[in-house]
Amino acid sequence: MIEIKQEEIDQLKEDLEIANLQLQAANDTLDGNITSKNMASFRNTYVINAQDSLDTTYPMYVYFNVLDETIKIVSVKVSYWIHKYRAYSKAGASGGGQTSSSGGSSTPTTSSGGGQTTSSGGGQTTSSGGAITPTTSVSGGTIYPVLSTSVWQQADNVGDQNRQGLIAGISGNVINLPGTSHTHTVSIGNHTHTVSNHTHTVANHTHTVTIANHTHTVSNHTHTAVYGIFEEDTTPIITFSVSQDGGVGYGEEYGKVAIDRLLIDITESITTKGSKIIKFESTTRTRLTVQVEIKLDIKVR
Repeated sequence: MIEIKQEEIDQLKEDLEIANLQLQAANDTLDGNITSKNMASFRNTYVINAQDSLDTTYPMYVYFNVLDETIKIVSVKVSYWIHKYRAYSKAGASGGGQTSSSGGSSTPTTSSGGGQTTSSGGGQTTSSGGAITPTTSVSGGTIYPVLSTSVWQQADNVGDQNRQGLIAGISGNVINLPGTSHTHTVSIGNHTHTVSNHTHTVANHTHTVTIANHTHTVSNHTHTAVYGIFEEDTTPIITFSVSQDGGVGYGEEYGKVAIDRLLIDITESITTKGSKIIKFESTTRTRLTVQVEIKLDIKVR
């Protein structure tokens, strides 16, 4: 029985590996290049590029895939650049709208201390030459008797009073005056009306204006859209994380800064094959360019 020592076995393995390498080198030389038939695996590097807008409500998502033939995830690195938020039009509203006040309102306005208006020295108005004002009666028709006499006598106790006076003599005549229409003329001489110094005082008070229930209605209308490139300058803080289960859950957060970042290594967050999602979040409206660099060792056969 032949006994083989362990040292000899190890040496034999080393010799076989050297022989395989020499044989592969010979095959490569014959074929002129490296081919899959003489390789067990090869390293593949590919880059995913994405660009989108995001804000506090809508994140940005970047998708990539780790192939089933992968035997080793060498590295996954993320870079991103922050840009001004960009829109390509100013949209117009349509359909009109209505705004109603509920219950109206009362608005009091108060004067402070009231107000006072004073005339300086009063005022004077003078009529020039007076005036003659005729007043005409339009009735008439009644006869009134009037006593006419040229004899007057001295008498005491006139009218049953202890007084003296004159009474008409009996030789007088009675004259009947008809009560026909006639005119009395009144003459007003030159005169003045004088207004003395005085003040008008307004006490503290309030004016209250009541506005009843009402509506303001804007009829249906449209605004024509204005097309162009419109940018908004903001300072966002960017955070991103990785999902390995189709977005059900996300792992460690990266970033958390307001500047561009390059080649952030997230290899430790990629531990399985299949589809992956990187979710980018921002504290304000902005726009990102993202680049994901993936290096994998792929099985050939």
